[in-house]
Amino acid sequence: MHQVESLVSSPDGLVQNIERFKKETGQDTRMTINEFMNFVSQDWCDPSTAPSMPFNATVDENCCVGIDPQTGAKRSRPVCGAMDSELYGGDPDLRSGKGLGINRRTQSWNVAAATFAFAFGSLAELDYAFVGMDQLIGGVWPDNSPSVSMLDWQTGQPNAKYWVTTMLASTVGSAKEKTIVASNVSLANGTLTGGNSSIPQPVYVMPYVMEGKRGVLIVNKKQTAMDVTFT
Repeated sequence: MHQVESLVSSPDGLVQNIERFKKETGQDTRMTINEFMNFVSQDWCDPSTAPSMPFNATVDENCCVGIDPQTGAKRSRPVCGAMDSELYGGDPDLRSGKGLGINRRTQSWNVAAATFAFAFGSLAELDYAFVGMDQLIGGVWPDNSPSVSMLDWQTGQPNAKYWVTTMLASTVGSAKEKTIVASNVSLANGTLTGGNSSIPQPVYVMPYVMEGKRGVLIVNKKQTAMDVTFT
């Protein structure tokens, strides 16, 4: 979340640099993001599925393989990656379950979902035409990148990234015209920060009006439950 906040809100971040360039050059160009790639980089896999792979694999908490598939010897340095058939299973049918499976116990998919919702709202405030999530389905070899997948590449079951994308697409993310409304976030300790402040806030809110109806996008940026009051 800190990385996404810096990307979107920091004066030295990519997004604000682009906005500054647009103003300096007198542009009214609307930006888009085709693939917002937020990787579950360390624990996307379930190490317990390694025995189903076509060699005696050992997989660490970062989903890196520690056994050489050719010799069966322990590697001096585990190999990390998702495109090598030797590492992640030689069966191209992902339903066979012979490659590494998805981690269904980590909170990282929820974090990825929250960061996308936060970026979606923040970029909407800057009048981005659309922001797309990457990617619907990604799996181990011979597919693509399992660390960004919205679906379990073996069962097709959705994860949190899928559900938040579906929620956004069916509400504020629709093509209907909408108006974003200014807001203030007041913390329990009395500290007040504006809705568009660069100061990190524990929640992100984006109230909007669409077809005469009011709605609000709210994102919990912490890993614990929070009580929120709307006025």
